[in-house]
Amino acid sequence: MSTRLTVSVVLITLGALFLLDNLGVLDAGAAISQGWPLVLVVLGGLLAVEQRRVGVGPLLLAGVGIVLLAATMDAVPLGFDIVWPVALVGVGLWLLLRRSMVSGGGRTADSRIEAVAFFGDRHVRSSSRQFEIAGITSLFGDVEVDLRDAQPAEDAAAVDLTVLFGDVEVLVPAGCKVVVSASSLFGDISQGGARDAPAEEASVLQVRGLAVFGDVKIRQ
Repeated sequence: MSTRLTVSVVLITLGALFLLDNLGVLDAGAAISQGWPLVLVVLGGLLAVEQRRVGVGPLLLAGVGIVLLAATMDAVPLGFDIVWPVALVGVGLWLLLRRSMVSGGGRTADSRIEAVAFFGDRHVRSSSRQFEIAGITSLFGDVEVDLRDAQPAEDAAAVDLTVLFGDVEVLVPAGCKVVVSASSLFGDISQGGARDAPAEEASVLQVRGLAVFGDVKIRQ
């Protein structure tokens, strides 16, 4: 999901709302104050489509958006008695949908890993010979995923990011070609460290996803 697409969708939506407000069709201020959580739901859906899977990050974004939308529309009172059951449902779905999770960090040989940081740090190092995908979710936390000892799968290998007020660092194998399609809002995505251009037959690693008020560093 490119930054251009994200910004375009936001601008078109805001323009349409204010146009309808000027035409007397609706109150743009009220619509924005009640409907702004829809942005999180839409972003979660777009991330899931781009990543071709329902990962922790997209599920988290969409779930938070749905809860906040219900609260702003007074459908449910947003209190502890509502939040904790929703949290249980979210954790249950997460455990159901995941394939592999690295919760405390460390080394793994799994081809598919999930690194999640909620108000904490996670450090994961992969030594997989057929690395396929790493799902990274950072919410007010820091995540470091070290892929320098991993061998990306020949058909496709990817790192899927969902960063909210956090920092992520991805260390990629030497000589690997990195294709970045991740977008950022009020954050930064930087890439550096490679001295030589990768060869034509080099393995490809895609970096996808979204960083909101967070920084992503990709280093070789």
